[in-house]
Amino acid sequence: MHRFQPLRIMFACLGLLLITPACGGGGGSASLAGGGTSGTGISGGTSGTGISGGSVNSFGSVVVSGTTYLTSTDNAAIDTEFVGPGASFGEADLAPGMLVQVGWQSADDDAVREALRITYLPELSGPLTAAWTPATGSQPARLSVAGRTVELPRGSVLDDPYSRRTAGVAGITTADALEVGADRLEVSGFLVERDPATGASVIRASRVARIGRQNNSDPLETVTGVASASSAGAFEIVDTSGAILTVTFDSTAVADDSLLESPGANRLREGAAVRVTGQLDGSAMTQVSQIRRPLDNLRPISEQAVIDGEIDGLITTEPDGDNTFRVANQAVRFDSGTEFSDGSAADLMTGRRVTVKGELRDASVDSGLLVATRIDFESDAEVELEDTVATPPSAPLADGGRTFETRIGITVLVRPQTVLKDDSDASINGRLNLDDLVVGDVVEIDGFFDVDGRLVAITLERNDEDNGCELEARVAGSQVVGASRQYTITGRPGLVIADVGDEPTLEKIPPGSFGEFEADDGGNCSIRPSGTDIDDEPIDAGFLAGDVEAEDDDDD
Repeated sequence: MHRFQPLRIMFACLGLLLITPACGGGGGSASLAGGGTSGTGISGGTSGTGISGGSVNSFGSVVVSGTTYLTSTDNAAIDTEFVGPGASFGEADLAPGMLVQVGWQSADDDAVREALRITYLPELSGPLTAAWTPATGSQPARLSVAGRTVELPRGSVLDDPYSRRTAGVAGITTADALEVGADRLEVSGFLVERDPATGASVIRASRVARIGRQNNSDPLETVTGVASASSAGAFEIVDTSGAILTVTFDSTAVADDSLLESPGANRLREGAAVRVTGQLDGSAMTQVSQIRRPLDNLRPISEQAVIDGEIDGLITTEPDGDNTFRVANQAVRFDSGTEFSDGSAADLMTGRRVTVKGELRDASVDSGLLVATRIDFESDAEVELEDTVATPPSAPLADGGRTFETRIGITVLVRPQTVLKDDSDASINGRLNLDDLVVGDVVEIDGFFDVDGRLVAITLERNDEDNGCELEARVAGSQVVGASRQYTITGRPGLVIADVGDEPTLEKIPPGSFGEFEADDGGNCSIRPSGTDIDDEPIDAGFLAGDVEAEDDDDD
């Protein structure tokens, strides 16, 4: 694959939390110190009001983290407010991979939710200041925007800002096509604090968009980070690269008094997570027009004391004696009535990704507590496949998912929370409806194999590639058959890739490591190996690979 040389980390469909005020020119940001949050993938609705957030998956209404939200477009009686980087931001500007927040209402448990407000505010907006570099050893794939390091996990979406609706802005499909000194980018992602002592942090991207080219009339930039070395009218934002951005400001720019060290002070609270809009000048940011607090807990538009709350994010602190822990900065508590799926309370460890559904109590104050009724543990994305569609998508399954087969024999499961993107010439806005997928279409999928051996798609993109096939996955083991070495892929019995390139019988990829397989240099996507895999399971999927490489795997 050629998008990011991606990390072996979980895909972050990790979203943000609902913000009440709108954001004006120059853009805003809405990430969370220590992690991110996003909505759950439940179907239907829950009576009353609630707050959810996460990655925009698909359309036909707006689908966020697997849940459908009706908007004004669906029913004129629904008065949906859209908040974004500009005053004219609307539903048509939503695009796959954007991390959004949704405040919603629902008549009863079986009714589809109605969106009262959908908010999109990117974490970063500004010039590309360091070029894309692939994942190497313990270092993830990354680039730099406005001087801030951006990590690119598997499945991050590349695009232009609003589904190719911006005149004169060319879309991007590969990170190595971006130009330092020429491109201006917008990043939707979440803030991860790596060193509490210094506040050093990075932005983990869900979506990177080209918003234009650099020129003499560049607008203000937006930067998200953690305030350190705070003094009167100034503070620093420290990047994990060691770079320091010095921010100077006037107290009138501070939009939230909770950021101040004390009421009326002109000094920010040390360690506060902030979104800053101003003029970037090398390692300094001046002409600061706004300093806002990132949404580090659930802050709904409702004034009710108890509402439904949902979070999908990384655990940033582990449970204390009161069974309270944090997902991002949101306090979550479980009890004997909490239902666990694919894990238990003992698995609530820092860095694990969980989806929490429950009641947000004292929602109108900053110390709101999410009392969990259900906690689901999420899987990592470890497989990347590029192939052509061999069968039409199936009818919906009981859980709302749909399946199709690819040419090399892999069954793909597309869930409601799968991010769908169209980068083919057939698209005019980057949006993909699964019903538009036809036999022969080329798709690129990031996901993982489930217990049934299906490739569960976290992201799915249709494109116009040359009908080749590529697979990146972990190797269970291999064996020499005739003049070729046949690799069995972990998690999918019967899926075997035969190396038919130069010296194919060499042990190139040891068991447990990741391999990159392409049908180049004499390979063939349409021919499967024969016989049995290393576990004596009959081979029913795979292809002949002319190009086989081991991939650095130090992150696992």
